[in-house]
Amino acid sequence: MKKLTASCIVFLGVIFVFGLFSYLSFGELLYAGNNNGEGKPPFFAFDSQDDTENRAKAALPTKIDLNFPRKFDAFYNDSFPLRSYLIKRFHKLKKKIKDDPKVIAGLDNWMFFNSSPESVYAKTGNILGDFTGKTLLNAEDKDAFIKHMACQKKYFKDRNIRLIVMVPPNRMPLYSEFLPEAYRKQGVKYGRYEQIKEILKDLDIEFIDLKSMFQKIKDKGQMFFKTDTHWTQLGAHYGFGALTEKMGYRLPEPVKVERKILDCGDVYKVSATVTKSCFDINDVPELPATAFKGKCERGERDKKIVCTNDKAPVKHEVLIIRDSMFSSLYDYVARTFKKATMLWRSMHTEEELFNEIKASKADTIIYEQGERFLLEMQNEAMCPDNIVKINRLDQRPKTEDED
Repeated sequence: MKKLTASCIVFLGVIFVFGLFSYLSFGELLYAGNNNGEGKPPFFAFDSQDDTENRAKAALPTKIDLNFPRKFDAFYNDSFPLRSYLIKRFHKLKKKIKDDPKVIAGLDNWMFFNSSPESVYAKTGNILGDFTGKTLLNAEDKDAFIKHMACQKKYFKDRNIRLIVMVPPNRMPLYSEFLPEAYRKQGVKYGRYEQIKEILKDLDIEFIDLKSMFQKIKDKGQMFFKTDTHWTQLGAHYGFGALTEKMGYRLPEPVKVERKILDCGDVYKVSATVTKSCFDINDVPELPATAFKGKCERGERDKKIVCTNDKAPVKHEVLIIRDSMFSSLYDYVARTFKKATMLWRSMHTEEELFNEIKASKADTIIYEQGERFLLEMQNEAMCPDNIVKINRLDQRPKTEDED
């Protein structure tokens, strides 16, 4: 037998060490999976739960079959050792060389999502395109959207169900003064938000114009985060107040508003920042005390939440098909509606949402959808004949059998 050369020994040693290192580093994932995410990870297990991506990562396959290599490759690409650390270091390097295509750094520590060159005209998730008018529906898509929403209106009207649409706006048009001048000049007064508002008005579908409201009241406090796409608690308060006023109930004014400091949000997390820490502002209103707060039963990952309150001021049963903007409003919903079911849109298929609508006894359907994902109020399962094709946001947990 030939003796191993020194280079072979070194090579095999590196492979062995890296394999052992990789195995140990997955200990936290394996442990969390077997213990429902609870408890401390085993010794020498690197923290792999730092997940700032707006998607579900590939799961560790447990079934040995022909698809195992492909599934394990997807899992490994999402979970290899030091992945989060390497990504952060990569973004820091890009910042140093002034290469940050995902984020626009504004004035006074404001950060906004940018559009990549290949998504300048993307129909969904395109915040800069919304601001510059590049997401306006063309004649074909506009006609399809009008027919689709007319179909939805007829479906609900035939069943005596009220439909209300509310759209939390993007931050760019509200706080454009904090954009760099080169971007600020590209803003348009008539974008897709205004186009959809006109379409729904012509169809006699109730629409809550939150953009106009926030433009009038934004001096009352911090309505949206500087480094996150979501509204602050104060912004959520006024947004929800516009909804309840539409339904005949005026939300009480806050007793006080407390300014709190918290870590920066989703825009900062994908930016190529070199700072070790970042802080944002959250203005938190305190509502008058009530003895009838109601209660909510929350499903896994808040996919479905059911709130009940027999003493609520709004005596309606509502079904709210929503996005993450409503995550700060659970207590508000519980104290306001007699019964409210909240469905997180991106955690359901369109067919699942339609089945929930058919099974519901709600007298009012509320579509809450952020401006950048505005077209996701479409439901092909309900009205399949006319649809504007988009890549829908999918945040459902991936199963082992999924590609």
